[in-house]
Amino acid sequence: MLVFSVVLKMVDKVLPWLKSRLLFTIFPMLLQVFVYLGLSLCTDIYTAIVLLSLSGIGASTFYSGSIGTLNYELDPENSPLIVSVYNSLGQIPGFFGPILMTALTTVVPGEGEEEVKRGWAYFFYFVAGFSGLGIVAVFAALKAKPDEWVNRAQPQCQPQGKPCSA
Repeated sequence: MLVFSVVLKMVDKVLPWLKSRLLFTIFPMLLQVFVYLGLSLCTDIYTAIVLLSLSGIGASTFYSGSIGTLNYELDPENSPLIVSVYNSLGQIPGFFGPILMTALTTVVPGEGEEEVKRGWAYFFYFVAGFSGLGIVAVFAALKAKPDEWVNRAQPQCQPQGKPCSA
C-alpha cells in the first residue's frame, strides 16, 4: 500500500480525480490480460516467472490499493461491504481455476505434448478473458451512475458532504 500511496499522490497532481482512479483500477487488469496472453505463448520458465511476478506486483500494489481507496472515496459508509463483495467475487476464480486447469491440462494416455500445451494456452486465454470482464464491469459501473462518480470527485468542504461553493 505504501508504493500505491506514493504513486497515487504523484498521479493526482497530474490527472483529475476520476481519470486517476480509473487508471489505477484498470491498469492492473490490463496488465493481467497481457500477462496471461503472454503466458499462453511462453515456452521459457524464466519468462513465465517474470510475467507472473509483474502480475503479482501490479495486483498487490495498484489494484489492491485502488480498490480500497476508490471504494472509500466513493461510498465511505458502504466501503467495507463493497470490498467484501469484491473479495468474494475475486475468490471464485481461485476455486474454479484449479478445476478448469485440471480439465484442460490433464494428460490423457495417447495425447502428445502439443495437446497439453494447447490446454494450457486455453486456460490462460480463459483467465485473460476474466480480467477483461473486470475492465468491462468497471466501465459498466461508471456508465450506470456517472453522476455518482463525478459528484464524489468534487471536493467536499462541509461535513454534510455538500460541494464547495466557488
